Amino acid sequence: MRIEAAQTEAGPDPSKMELLIDDKPVKEFEVTGHRKPVVVEHDVQIAGGKRTIGVAFTNDFYDEKAPENRRDRNLGIKFVEIIGPEGGGAPQWHETHRRFVTAVPSESVPVKSAAATVLRPMLYRAFRRPVSDAEVDRFASLVEQTVTQHKETYEYGLFVAVQAMLVSPEFLFRKEADPEANQTERVLNEYEVATRLSYFLWSSMPDDQLLQLAENKRLLDRSVLREQIERMLRDEKSASLGQNFASQWLNLRNLADVRPNPEVFPEFDDALRSAMGQETLMLFNTIVREDRSVDEFLAADYTFVNERLAKHYGINGVIGDQYVKVSLQGTNRSGVLTHASILTLTSNPGRTSPVKRGKWILENILGDAPPPAPPGVPPLEESTKDVTGLSLRERLELHRKDPGCASCHKAMDPLGMGLENFDAIGRWREKDGEKPVDASGDLPSGDKFSGPAELMTIIRSRQEKFSRTLIERLLVYSLGRGLEYYDKCAVDQTLGLMKERGNRFSALVEGIVTSDAFLKKSLNRESTVGEAQ
Repeated sequence: MRIEAAQTEAGPDPSKMELLIDDKPVKEFEVTGHRKPVVVEHDVQIAGGKRTIGVAFTNDFYDEKAPENRRDRNLGIKFVEIIGPEGGGAPQWHETHRRFVTAVPSESVPVKSAAATVLRPMLYRAFRRPVSDAEVDRFASLVEQTVTQHKETYEYGLFVAVQAMLVSPEFLFRKEADPEANQTERVLNEYEVATRLSYFLWSSMPDDQLLQLAENKRLLDRSVLREQIERMLRDEKSASLGQNFASQWLNLRNLADVRPNPEVFPEFDDALRSAMGQETLMLFNTIVREDRSVDEFLAADYTFVNERLAKHYGINGVIGDQYVKVSLQGTNRSGVLTHASILTLTSNPGRTSPVKRGKWILENILGDAPPPAPPGVPPLEESTKDVTGLSLRERLELHRKDPGCASCHKAMDPLGMGLENFDAIGRWREKDGEKPVDASGDLPSGDKFSGPAELMTIIRSRQEKFSRTLIERLLVYSLGRGLEYYDKCAVDQTLGLMKERGNRFSALVEGIVTSDAFLKKSLNRESTVGEAQ
């Protein structure tokens, strides 16, 4: 134990300080001098488990007749530091400490050599590549300097070196060298591919298996890549795809900012909001981990609910906060388009928004993002002065009479109107106020529908458009950049592979990972990009 303290002198005695463990005195110290820091140390043996460490001031003193600067004895504590466990690898060392401190200095092993042994494998993992002797030497020298010049412990020296490692650009950035001066692109090496693959699927550094394959120069083999993709998608760490990619693709991150009008929807609260988002993430993660068809994003006849969300949907038999898988057969729901999360974040605070819902479908499902509204075009609420008694459908029809609005709204509005049976927080309804809901529509393609089920059938028939949209979104995520015209080959290659394998999610990932866009570094498009993770 190491304690730094200082006192203000008063009376004939110095301040006395007791070290306490589990409220029991262990050692008493005298703190001398006036306002001068004093560092004291004491070795102590402590059994495993949680322990309370404390310091007590045991001889407080005050003399109002003494000079002002010697009137009040006080004790100040700057820090209480635990150093250890000590003992040179004794069995009582904590497992993490033993795994980390694999070498200690001795008469025959200098501090720098021991530190190099400890730090080399850590630097290899942190930098995601082999490290040179010169790199290891720089970090080991920090340990040596801390111990010999600053008189700190060996463990504290390692602490300093790890700090330096964690702020190094080699750790903070995924660095990829540019092609040679006479080349426009180069094939990534095995370690760079391992890093790209790991941050793509796990949002984290490569594990030992990926690094071993990279070291043995086997990772670029197509069959090995396929095996690793399947392994990584089955791993629990693939849930990061849901948290990071799905939340981006489906705009789930925006759900936290949605605020339905409490006067209109008093039942909406944070617990319901959380359940909505969790349902969509669990569907995504199930498709990923079980390698199901991506068509289930739109057609899944099952979902995941807890009691709160089940009541919201009118599903009986679900009790408690745990999420359970339930069938949607015989209901009005299927796939993410009928999830309350999507329906809520594409609504206005007090009502549904067919425009937002239609735009969301065009952008995120069909890949046909409409252009921004022309300058000066007012929102629906302001587009016509007298809307008294008009239904939302009738108000939209008035809005489309403006030539500047018609071209885009004729594609967006019918898609959104097809979901009007779901209110602004995703509940099924037959009426909007006093009027029956009309969820029919005509699409620019000539397709007609009446209600969400028929609309879903039409959207699912655009399977290739949906697959291509999903490929493009996931490719952007995997590369950390926007797509260029030359990336069309990667999209086409992936689409073909998906068709061969029943649109399985692993085929989607394999098509991306085995593409030139993923396995090569281009001077034109990536030379100025540094991806911080």
